[in-house]
Amino acid sequence: MKKNIIYAKDIMTKNVITIDEDETLASAISTMSRNNIHELPVLSGKNYMGMVSMDKIFKRKNLPLYGKVKNFIENVPKINPNNKYNEVAEMLMLSGYRGLPVIDEGNKVVGLISRSDLLKYIDSMEDISSVKINQIYVPNPRAVKEDDNILHAINYMKELEERSLPVIDKKNKLVGVISLTDIMNVLAKEKQETKGKKDFLSNPKYFDIKISSLMTPSPITIPESSTVKEASQKMVENNISTLFIVNKNEELVAIISEYDIISMMAKSNKEDNSGIQVIISGSVESEVYNGIYEIVEKSLNRISKFISENNPRLLSIHVNKFSSNENYPVYDVQSKLSMVNKGYYGTFKGWNVYKGVDESLREIEEQLRKDKEKYVSSKKIGGKYKR
Repeated sequence: MKKNIIYAKDIMTKNVITIDEDETLASAISTMSRNNIHELPVLSGKNYMGMVSMDKIFKRKNLPLYGKVKNFIENVPKINPNNKYNEVAEMLMLSGYRGLPVIDEGNKVVGLISRSDLLKYIDSMEDISSVKINQIYVPNPRAVKEDDNILHAINYMKELEERSLPVIDKKNKLVGVISLTDIMNVLAKEKQETKGKKDFLSNPKYFDIKISSLMTPSPITIPESSTVKEASQKMVENNISTLFIVNKNEELVAIISEYDIISMMAKSNKEDNSGIQVIISGSVESEVYNGIYEIVEKSLNRISKFISENNPRLLSIHVNKFSSNENYPVYDVQSKLSMVNKGYYGTFKGWNVYKGVDESLREIEEQLRKDKEKYVSSKKIGGKYKR
């Protein structure tokens, strides 16, 4: 990475859209939809009070659209203008917000930093920008079908804690993407019909609206051989947060999001003692993260004996959390160790995220052990085996 340090004050957007605490929730939704943003700083006069979030609004069972914004304020991490870029990235990653406010000593909003603001500086992060996206993307993502209704998409978003979903046709080809903003635009129109007195989802007409009528068709794709820099530039240029990877038959095979890249930034200056760079991304709450990393450290102590010092590597662990029919969380853990000539994979699905991380890493460890045995055996008989 280049020696110059990037600070929050260098990255932040200074012209921040805000809302007064006495405005209505309907006004907040309309403002966010109109400006294609997901969070709004809330002010009392000129003083910062907190944030209102499209995502949190979306998850409420009842939506009093004409209630005051002050009743929906959330306390979120506040960025200091002198925070370093990787500190900002970690705050964004652990908070789950797409944007966080930059607050001065007088409790005034002086800026806002979004995930896309960070991606604009990818050129300055040489250790990240050259990484191939196939080392961090999410394979085999879940999708909705174009003939499903929007309530199906809503339930899927809540279950997966995602803000956008790929849309496929009957042949499993990628045909579109539907986002939380697309759905909230419908919600914003609903205020004119109900005057905020009805729950949005109680109206049966929404069972009949097909995803195909709201989705954005022809979503932007990217080759899996692309670098993080190329993916970041494509997201920024097109003002999108997710890119899709398809095969030659246009079938969806993977996705990469801003969050995946931000997770790399947060950990870009940290390596395990074994020299392996570790990236943990996905649905990982801050209180769970440290527990996962302890498991990773123990695993890497075992794994390191199977790999040579001159073989650069990256360990990425992606966690998806969704609700089961029994209403408890289920975790889908996908781990990948990227070597120069080969990748090693481990997967797990179950209710215990710590067990999932441990078992997926033990799966990788077993693959490495077998490869080392093959290598040693080939050397004994004078053969050649690349690892």
